[in-house]
Amino acid sequence: MNKSRSNFTLNIFTLLTLLAMTFSSLGVSPAHALEWTSVGIEVGLGDPWVNDVLVDGTTIYAPTMGGLSISTNGGNSFSNRTMAEGLGSISVFSVYVSGANVYAGTWGGLSISTDGGATFTNKTTANGLGSNVVNGVFVSGSNVYAATDGSTVPIGGGVGGLSISTDGGNTFTNKTTANGLCGGYVYDVFVSGGTIYAATSSACLSISTDGGATFTNKTAATLGISGGSGLYGVYASGSNIYAATTNGLSISTDGGATFTNRTTANGLGGIIVNDVYASGSNIYAATSGGLSISTDGGATFTNYNMANGFRDNRTNGVFVTGTTVFAATQDGLSFSGDISTKDITSFGFSSPSATGVISGTNIAVAVPYGTNVTALAANFSTNGMSVKVGGTSQISGTTPNDFTAPVTYTVTAVNGSTQNYTVTVTVAAASVEKELTAFDFASPPVYGDIYGTDITVLVPNGTDVT
Repeated sequence: MNKSRSNFTLNIFTLLTLLAMTFSSLGVSPAHALEWTSVGIEVGLGDPWVNDVLVDGTTIYAPTMGGLSISTNGGNSFSNRTMAEGLGSISVFSVYVSGANVYAGTWGGLSISTDGGATFTNKTTANGLGSNVVNGVFVSGSNVYAATDGSTVPIGGGVGGLSISTDGGNTFTNKTTANGLCGGYVYDVFVSGGTIYAATSSACLSISTDGGATFTNKTAATLGISGGSGLYGVYASGSNIYAATTNGLSISTDGGATFTNRTTANGLGGIIVNDVYASGSNIYAATSGGLSISTDGGATFTNYNMANGFRDNRTNGVFVTGTTVFAATQDGLSFSGDISTKDITSFGFSSPSATGVISGTNIAVAVPYGTNVTALAANFSTNGMSVKVGGTSQISGTTPNDFTAPVTYTVTAVNGSTQNYTVTVTVAAASVEKELTAFDFASPPVYGDIYGTDITVLVPNGTDVT
């Protein structure tokens, strides 16, 4: 999921800290460098300053200071959405996508599209938002959560807070310090399993388990940061909580009871962490000095920056899909790996247990005699973006298909190119073997002699053979 905050609405303390950090030499060369490609306004981005990034299927969404830029070809080119399409402002800080619905947090409200981003309707304080400056947005079903800014800039105004809609974004109820929030500046929001996490500017993480009616706060002392710090991002998965702060990355593995703070001493590229994303033991931190990646749960980090192909060390957002990492920077969008890969690297079934043989774009799987092949769910791995059979998206180990005839799996790469794989399932023939190869009794312990189709067994005198 995607999280965002506005790097444009910092308080004076944070702004001075950011300037001090970003003009210093922060980068290190990682021992195992990823390869990076960077793009900017030359491919249609609305502005070099990219606040965040989200990938949905094969579509890339990049909120910039010049509009919401959308690519459907893996970043080769972008089309830009502005106020002409209904955005509340050209300054877009965050984006969330759910089906055909696109939600953009802007300097002038929360802009909602129901047609894939072609046009937008803008929601403001008139609809209940705490402020027109929307730093972050998260959607779960018909619930829409908007992290709003309590600044007094003319286009913003309002009191700020966390604005919650239960009707798809038509109307909002605003939550403030009166409901237990740490402060009015809310930079990010994340929802996991019914729990709401709000990152605020008050060196505090607010957590609600009752839909936002009340909040419990994790203060600077719990987060392991200084009291003058702020929180720009939050991500949660199970009992793991990750808080992106102006004083490092704070990590909890016990549901927020305790946190461990990670800083440049652990390999972070900068002390200011603008965004965070996690997948398993991999943690991705967008910092003031580059994108820092940990593969050991946050114990250590490897940093990527201009030395590795970024155009700017200052990284605002991060998103990961498949094997590709996307980094939103203050001078373009950077992404790792080969965006053209679209291979199926393994294929088989769990029930019945069978492993496929991949030969080029043909996959052959042999299953036992009697197997019903009309609804088998395949286990597969891919280095592509998505996999479909016909128009149906495939989830490994979950999506069933009828293999009575060969089935075509279509793998789509990040850049939108595709590769078809033909899967043929062969059911083993019934066995023709029908011989008895041994015959005996356990009591009495005697063995028979087999002669063709005749078997002779001698048993001791007195044996009851009935």
